[in-house]
Parts: sequence; C-alpha cells; structure tokens
Amino acid sequence: MATPPADLSIGAAAGECIPANIDIQRDDTVRAIEPIPAGERHYYTVLGCAEGWLAYSISDAGVKAIGLDGGNAWYNIATLQSNGRYLTDFGQPWTSIYNWEFLGYDVQNGKYTTVQEGMDHEFATAGIPVRLRTQLVGPGPAAPEPGGPTAGECTPANIDIQRQDQVRAIDPIPAGERQYYTVLGCAEGWLAYSISDEGIKAIGLDGGNVYYRIARLLSSGRYLDEYGEVYSCVRTWEFLAFDVQAGKYASVQDAMDDQFSTNGIPVRLREQLVGHGPAASTP
Repeated sequence: MATPPADLSIGAAAGECIPANIDIQRDDTVRAIEPIPAGERHYYTVLGCAEGWLAYSISDAGVKAIGLDGGNAWYNIATLQSNGRYLTDFGQPWTSIYNWEFLGYDVQNGKYTTVQEGMDHEFATAGIPVRLRTQLVGPGPAAPEPGGPTAGECTPANIDIQRQDQVRAIDPIPAGERQYYTVLGCAEGWLAYSISDEGIKAIGLDGGNVYYRIARLLSSGRYLDEYGEVYSCVRTWEFLAFDVQAGKYASVQDAMDDQFSTNGIPVRLREQLVGHGPAASTP
C-alpha cells in the first residue's frame, strides 16, 4: 500500500471525506503521490464515501482548467489509506467508473436496461463492492415519467433548468411558459434554445435577450441547462453582429465559432445547434 509524505494530512481529519483529504497518484513514470492543490479543490465534489471507499467528480470547468484528457465522463474513486487520507491511484482498475450521464448513452444504445444496471456493472468490473453503489454515487436518475417526452427528445418539455443560486434546484420549464421557448437545434447530446422577448419579460429574466441557452443530455434522457457551467450560454447572432461592426471579428460565423470554442462546445456542431447565421451584407 502506497504511503504519501507525512505532512500531507495537515488540514484534514483522518478519514474525512473532503477534497482536501484526497491524494492522487498518476499513472506515469514518476508515480508521485500528491494532494489535490488547494487552488483546484473547488472543482471537486465528493459524491459519497463508505467502508473505506470515496467517490468524487470534477466539474466541466475543472476538467478544462486542469487540462485533463478524455472529457468529463467519469467519476473517480479513492480508497482510505493507513494514514487516514484517501488515495486515487490511477494505476488501479477501480480508480474511475463512467458517470450516470455517460451510462445514459449505453441505455439508449440498448447495452443496459437502466443506468443503475450499467453502474452496477461498472462497480463489479472495477472491483468496487456493488452494495456500496448508492452510498458512493447515489441512486441515479429515475426513468422518464409515462406520457412525458421521450428520452433525448429535443423539445422545451424535455429541458430542465438549474439556476445559479443557493438552492441549485433542478426544475423543468413550467408548462405555462414553454410557448416562449424555441429549440434551435440539438446534436450529440447538446441542445441550443432561445427565449422570445415576450418570454424574457414575462418570466422576469435579467440581462435582456442577448443569449442562446445551451443544455446537455443527461442519463435520464432529459436535457439540463446548468447556469453555473461555462457552456450554458452563447451570444446571439444579433449581438455578435455588433462585434463584427467593431472590427473584433470578420464575420458573425467567426464570432460564434469563437464563442463555442471558448465555452467548450464542439465547434463542428455550430450549424446543427444554432444554424448558419446571417450572410455577410453586400457592400
């Protein structure tokens, strides 16, 4: 069993289930054991811990900031060491499992009946006790309600919104407000939509109407617009035209591509999500 330097336990109680008590050992030639840097801990969320196992996730912003490979399709796993700290050893088979969102694609492709079945398979294959699944990563999303939108359907009725407030509740778009929402396009688990000027006024949203909203497909088959994520909005074509007039970009298409790239949205999906954009005006 690997033992990190003695002073790494400072600042966290033995066995405490927090990012400050997690060490990471990369699967490289050095194999150094290092704590999660203090300046990066806000990207990490402990999902649960039980019987010496700990599961955690890294936000999309964290994956981008830290420069991790492979996107954000995994939960990472750490085990409790004799010094009271948890260790993620990337040389071990149990160190990472697919997250609920990724397993949702396996359900859609017919590999599993439910994401819970998929997660149990992940645990068993990785050598993690399956009985701890709920304690480590939660129960997972429920199946869609009968009579509701089908899994992955690109409609306002299939969009949930998580505001950036203290509650962070996830709520569907109210049925009485859906007429204000227009889905612009969806592809590869991404969905773009707009809200009408009338809707902005009726709903009481701040900031005018200069954004298209972006949502991601979850394992539940529903799309989530999470206001705390960098990808959750891009400027509209109309707004970007002002940047072209100011000489910042040669065209609104260049501007939109820059928005997509900056926010971590695949640029290749631009036309499928928000269309071609207006043609350049003739001099």
